[in-house]
Amino acid sequence: MAKVKMEQDMAMRQAEEEAMRHHQFKANPLPKSTTEPRFENIRRQQAAKVRESHERSLHLLKSQERPFSFYGKALAKEEAAKQYRPPSAKDFQKPFKANPIPKSSLEERLAEISAERAAKKLAAHQAAEQKLKEAAMPPRMQLAAQSHSLEGELGRGRHAEKCSKRFEPEGRACGRHSPVPNFQHLHTSWGNKLADCKASNRSKATIPENPHLGGDTAAEAEARKKHAEQRRQEAVQQAALDQEHGVEMRWPYVSPRGKVQTMAEGAE
Repeated sequence: MAKVKMEQDMAMRQAEEEAMRHHQFKANPLPKSTTEPRFENIRRQQAAKVRESHERSLHLLKSQERPFSFYGKALAKEEAAKQYRPPSAKDFQKPFKANPIPKSSLEERLAEISAERAAKKLAAHQAAEQKLKEAAMPPRMQLAAQSHSLEGELGRGRHAEKCSKRFEPEGRACGRHSPVPNFQHLHTSWGNKLADCKASNRSKATIPENPHLGGDTAAEAEARKKHAEQRRQEAVQQAALDQEHGVEMRWPYVSPRGKVQTMAEGAE
């Protein structure tokens, strides 16, 4: 059955092939749309839509926008800068006009001023004399003052006589000059005082001389030094003996610390 079925299928396929071989093929004509620049037309239409939308949005924005305050100020500044004209020197200059000469400078007033000053001085002198007369002492007090003045003059005369007798007359005024001191003697005495002060300070200094460390005297310090050296030697000897004969306490070294002396082979 299978073989018969296969033969029938083969015969049908051969018949179809034969029919297709004798079939006359005729191609359809090319459509006109394939020769048209449709892609460029689409791109052109899209660009037109974008441009139209942009213009519409810009027109809407301009119709709704309001200028900011600083924008108006900036425009005003720009306009003022355009209309600005630098000032010239003539704008700051004013025509010079001298003041008229005063009449007082042409008058001869020197004699008048001198007379006024003299009159003021005379009036002030008269006023001072009048005040002095009004403020004068009574007659009794005036007599007492005159007597005191006479006594003072007599006393000054006696003092001058004493001065002339006390000092030798060398053609100098009395009591104004003293004899010249001996500067060499003064310098010598001051040097001696300075040396005494330095010696006193040196004796009071607290820096010790010849200190004896370890004792009050040199002999005691030497004895202590020898004793310390002796104790040090004893400590060194004790340490050496302990190193040789001491017992090791650490585990497991329960034996003397000294080195073990090994015996030769064969020795008993």
